[in-house]
Amino acid sequence: SNYIAIFTNPEFINNLKNSFLVSGISIPIVMLIGVPAAYALAKFDFRGKEEIGFFILSTIVLPPIVFLVPLLKMFSWLNLVNNIKSLIITHILLNLGFVFWVMRSFFINIPKQLEDAARLDGCNLAQTFFYIAIPSAISGLVTVIIISFIFSWNNLLFALALTQPSNSTLPLYSATAFISYYSTNWAGLSAIGIVMSIP
Repeated sequence: SNYIAIFTNPEFINNLKNSFLVSGISIPIVMLIGVPAAYALAKFDFRGKEEIGFFILSTIVLPPIVFLVPLLKMFSWLNLVNNIKSLIITHILLNLGFVFWVMRSFFINIPKQLEDAARLDGCNLAQTFFYIAIPSAISGLVTVIIISFIFSWNNLLFALALTQPSNSTLPLYSATAFISYYSTNWAGLSAIGIVMSIP
């Protein structure tokens, strides 16, 4: 009866869709930007390479709450507060550094001789990346996709700051819909907790 209660609630369905939307849009964009950037910084020498790497690393080292006020001011200026687009952009920005840094370490460990052999066999840069580098680092790719999805799916902080509970993601909905000042709906909260843990 508790599962029926949450699945017949339009707000729950809307927040469930939003959770899948935020994760489903942000993760592919992060992969499209972060993986080629990680490969470029791992394999090429150019001016400012170390500074770029250090800047990206700093986004991982700093706690996410440090970015909250600047992002809130920026989205307020862009009129994107209480909009799911602001959450998608935030999740892209926060996952990008992690994806970049993990994939960079996988690409660094690919032997240079393997890529040189591919180039001797006629592969251009794009072919070397897609046919040699990506298959060699597939375990890293799967790892960053899973961890980025988990972060995006479970994130409460930015949903709380940038959206309203009625039009947000499941973590914020579960934290506000079942818990009030006077009581807690433990049955509903437990049911939504199980549903949230399935992905």
